[in-house]
Amino acid sequence: TARREAVGMSSPLRSSLWLHALREVALGLFYFAKTPWFSVQVENRPAIENMGPVIIAPNHVSFLDPLVLQGALRSHVTFMMTEGIYKRPFIHWFFRLWGVIPVPDDRNPAGAIRSVLRTLRAGRPIVIFPEGRVSSDGLLKKGRGGVGMILSRCRVPVIPVAIMGTYEVLPRHGRWPRPHRVTVRFGEPIDPGDLAKTESQAFVDRVMDAIAAEGAPRR
Repeated sequence: TARREAVGMSSPLRSSLWLHALREVALGLFYFAKTPWFSVQVENRPAIENMGPVIIAPNHVSFLDPLVLQGALRSHVTFMMTEGIYKRPFIHWFFRLWGVIPVPDDRNPAGAIRSVLRTLRAGRPIVIFPEGRVSSDGLLKKGRGGVGMILSRCRVPVIPVAIMGTYEVLPRHGRWPRPHRVTVRFGEPIDPGDLAKTESQAFVDRVMDAIAAEGAPRR
């Protein structure tokens, strides 16, 4: 019995180590494969492992953005993603492996918000793309009100991030990557303070302005 209990107690640890190893392999393969097409320059990288709960808010111009951002941060982060993308059969397993939080496209996002709050309470960072989708022309779009609601509920610092160059490498409707330099520039954390729910859109607008100030192209 004692031996069974020891095995049962060690299983979650072994599972965690196994998932960590798979994530490291996935990132290694990505950076090996990207070398012929683009290099990544990271500026003002935050020490997120020492920051506690925080939301990272980048612009979104390519499906490469999550992998580029994860590589730039080094420490594992949890991403939010629309359910339509999350459930795509050929890549769903990978999103589950990475611990992605899916957001329903046509239902109340209460469950997703609870998952975000649990992750933040555990001291882990969350990545939320305020635009809610990949830009079709590479330009910064308006932040979604629903994202502002999530930000206002979480009440943690938000770090704006400008990802530049991934649109030129692989735009939304592109088929093959093209050579181009990529820059990931982190801004200073924005404190939501005593934000009221009625101010959620104003706050997400402030975050989008901060992303633009870091260099994300905007019309």
